[in-house]
Amino acid sequence: TRGQKTHLFSVDIEGGSESYVPSDSQVRRRETAPFVSSSNDVSDGDDDVADTPRSGGGRNGARRVTRAGIESFEYYPTDSEAYRTWLAKQPIYRNVDRWILFFAVGLGVGLMARVLYTGMDGLSDLKFDTLRDLLNRKQVFLAWVFSTTYSGALVFLAAYPVAYFAQAAGGSGVPDVMAYLNGIDVPKVFDLRTFVVKFVSTMCAVASGLPVGPEGPMIHLGATIAAGLSQGDTGALGFTTPRWITDGVVSFRRFRNDKDKRDFVTAGAACGVATAFGAPIGGLLFAYEEVASHWSPALAVLTFFACMTALFTDKFLESAQQAIAETTGSFGTVTPDMSTVFQVNRNVSTHLLSVFPAALVGVLTGAFAAGFTHLNLKAVSLRARLVGNDKLKKVLEPVLLVVLFSLITVVVPMWFPCTPSGCVDTRGAGAGYPPGPPAPAPPPPGFFDESPAADVFCDGGSDHLHQIVEESIMTYTCASHVDVNGTSGGGRDYNELATLLHVSGEDAIKHLLTRGTHREFGYGPLIVFLLLYSAFATVVAGSSLSSGLFVPMLVMGSALGRLVGLMLYDVAVGMGYSEASLASGGLSTAWVDPGVFALLGAGAFMGGVTRLTVSLAVIVMEMSGEIHFLLPILLGITVAKWTADALAPPLYHALLHVKHAPFLPDDPHGAPGLHLHDVSAIMKKLPLTTLRERESVSAIRHAMKHTTHQGFPVVRRADGAPYDVLAGSVSREHLRALLREITSAAGHEDDRQDAGSGQRTGALKRRVAYEELDRMVLTPAERHARGFETSGSTAGASRSSVEMSSLGGPGGSRPGGALVRETLSDAELDSLGLVDLRPYMNRSAARVPDTYSVARVYDMFRTLGLRHLCVVDDCNRVVGMVTRKELLDDWLEERLDHKGHNAAGFREHPHDAFAQTNGAHAL
Repeated sequence: TRGQKTHLFSVDIEGGSESYVPSDSQVRRRETAPFVSSSNDVSDGDDDVADTPRSGGGRNGARRVTRAGIESFEYYPTDSEAYRTWLAKQPIYRNVDRWILFFAVGLGVGLMARVLYTGMDGLSDLKFDTLRDLLNRKQVFLAWVFSTTYSGALVFLAAYPVAYFAQAAGGSGVPDVMAYLNGIDVPKVFDLRTFVVKFVSTMCAVASGLPVGPEGPMIHLGATIAAGLSQGDTGALGFTTPRWITDGVVSFRRFRNDKDKRDFVTAGAACGVATAFGAPIGGLLFAYEEVASHWSPALAVLTFFACMTALFTDKFLESAQQAIAETTGSFGTVTPDMSTVFQVNRNVSTHLLSVFPAALVGVLTGAFAAGFTHLNLKAVSLRARLVGNDKLKKVLEPVLLVVLFSLITVVVPMWFPCTPSGCVDTRGAGAGYPPGPPAPAPPPPGFFDESPAADVFCDGGSDHLHQIVEESIMTYTCASHVDVNGTSGGGRDYNELATLLHVSGEDAIKHLLTRGTHREFGYGPLIVFLLLYSAFATVVAGSSLSSGLFVPMLVMGSALGRLVGLMLYDVAVGMGYSEASLASGGLSTAWVDPGVFALLGAGAFMGGVTRLTVSLAVIVMEMSGEIHFLLPILLGITVAKWTADALAPPLYHALLHVKHAPFLPDDPHGAPGLHLHDVSAIMKKLPLTTLRERESVSAIRHAMKHTTHQGFPVVRRADGAPYDVLAGSVSREHLRALLREITSAAGHEDDRQDAGSGQRTGALKRRVAYEELDRMVLTPAERHARGFETSGSTAGASRSSVEMSSLGGPGGSRPGGALVRETLSDAELDSLGLVDLRPYMNRSAARVPDTYSVARVYDMFRTLGLRHLCVVDDCNRVVGMVTRKELLDDWLEERLDHKGHNAAGFREHPHDAFAQTNGAHAL
């Protein structure tokens, strides 16, 4: 994996996830500089003064300091002569091994999902079954003690390994996967330790009963599985796939590059969504719409194949579980309840009038989602101040939250009276029957008028149709179940709030989505549940737990949508519709159901938080089986997105902003205005550090010692002209490998002499192969043997010092040793001869003229997944450089006036310098 790559930053946790900050040595080195660069890709001390921002530092300056240690990487490999020589020896025309690896990714994610859900369900059932049994016996205090102890222990097991062993496992991991697929080298995001800790933490956190979900972590876990399988080795365990596989059956070596690894990670993330929601098409579209920055039809087909394999594996194993554990199960049979996560119990038809309440739900959920996003970010900021990097506080915080949450869930329902149930819906809807007395037996013939609903049985006839409930209602401390044959009389009492609080998040969603139970939950319990759940979901999110927000978003949206549906139902009753006709689910009135609008609210709220549209609509359809009411659902999602867009940024993008990750979204803020400016307005201008095609060792050492560039333009003298033109580019990593090779031969004078003439053949005595230049092609043992892990092994030392230690001369250290004083002078280095960079430079280095528009540069940079973009003039001379830093919103805001506009969409300053310049040219 890329875990071995050099990183120059320490890790600070903000909100349970990584916040990338520079190491102490970097901060000290830059404290006196008037300008701090925001990317190691192009940070050059010579340009600090020239690039001083207009704002003079402040908040933007602080963000640059935290971004200074973040590295990015190219999507495509370096197109050098060495690379082409190596690639020609690979089975590039063989495609079957790519399909095999995508199949393995789907298989691995499906197996992971089944094991995770089995563990979560077992731990969760133990808690809630025991809790409900104690409350049925009216032992409230004992129930609270058990809930607090059990949940507290699970939360401790979830938080401790995250805080002390793998801080990268905190949070959902979705922003980290998005950042990686955007070209940001996030540290330790796909490490084996991160995977193990995240798996255990997710299982314990979800089973504890806190308002969290496993879906987000499953995306991260799926991406980690894909990243590991595609590379065929792991440095943590020292395992390497045998050569007869890597160079035979499955050519892992040709997949060990950033492009293929990112493609596999994209498929792994999509498989995580597919298994979490039972939505293979939704997983594919989610990867396309949200996490992937690079997409192609070929990748879509392979990703769909992986999603299909993951879901098949998960459901196949679940079918086997059902057949072994339950007598009703049949091996190989996938029932609707298994294939559809939140299967609706009754389909409804779309009515023209339903679009108006659907739009209302969209507005309300969009506004609520924007508020949830703002509060979530406030909680992250507050946590950073109060908890900080104290590991003990990181563990104690979620433990205290679960203690408080357990107290509230046990005590608050006591404030709500017991509700008698008039009728019981026995059609299998709901979240599972709680422990206690047996279910009511079917009534004798003629006991209930069967015209409204044949499967709804009332203990007092159809007069009680106003209170139809599920079989799985929670009695709490209310009356026990009674015999519907009338021996004890009365109905079955239950506690509305406890029915929602004393179940898992997924079961609460099933309760809220159940149709035909219009008044099962009243206004008061729904409002209290929504406020309590939302408050704790906001605070818990971002703590030192591996947990996601998809289930909390669905729960909050379902509760809000059910409230609107309940109001609509009361309006219909007030307009003269009988409760019997509404309960019967007629063609024209079936949509007037709180359960119908709960599903609409669930999708709309998630759309307001994430700003997903197409993929979310498909996920809602696949996870519920609802295809007839799709038009209002689409409308609600769209309106929620519009509303939230006007009030708050998308949550995942906002979290990336809080982490100070240099993320490039599809469209930067104020994107239309970027068409009005040339790239020369934002590029890093001269003087730039360039290298010649044949360069001295001292010049290369000087470039690497005095800059932190990750790439250098390579120039050559133009034919018949007194200036240099761009020939390509060379990466810092390749230069480091070349210097290492030169060092290994520096003490052998005879090897640097030509045997016939006595003249030097150059600093390199042999052609360095591509596999010696790129660490990803090598196995962990080969990386260590060739010193690729040297730079990251010395904590607190600058990059240039570590790199230059390999040129220490007599008494110097070999790669991996301690730092030493540089003893070789420039003259001694130059005596080694020139280094021919032509075989190692990227001959397809991207370049644009200095008149290219910023908007097109942005699209080109993001679409091609570039790390550096050279800017040239009409004569192909290098005049500037564009990296990720120059395309971030902070930099664009400082350099350009591209966002000001009025309500009609016109620029607020039409007579600016740009317009005046164009007018002068016109004259």
